[in-house]
Amino acid sequence: MVVTGVIEPGLFDEIGVVLMAIFLGFSIRLHARAHDSLRQRLRAEENQRTLLLELQASVAEIKVLKGILPICASCKRIRSDGGKWEQVESYVREHTNAEFSHGLCPDCAARDWGATAS
Repeated sequence: MVVTGVIEPGLFDEIGVVLMAIFLGFSIRLHARAHDSLRQRLRAEENQRTLLLELQASVAEIKVLKGILPICASCKRIRSDGGKWEQVESYVREHTNAEFSHGLCPDCAARDWGATAS
């Protein structure tokens, strides 16, 4: 308030307190936003590290057959790099992580065992 051209001394104190409260409020809000942003970034980095470790583990487990495999048209054995003829199962098992289970398709069952399709 202004009284006869003189500002009351207590007015600056009140304005100062109000301004400090406003500044404190903004500072707290800014800190909270920065803290949330940092937590999100740390979570994202941890997720990225986890995914990278999973990917590295997966890549370490993968074996891939590439190129042309020389295979016998009759017995279906594969010629290895050393010139030895191997069963398909042995060759694939040695060069990949694949395993085999055996059964008979309906055509072979009917041809070789006289079985009928059910």
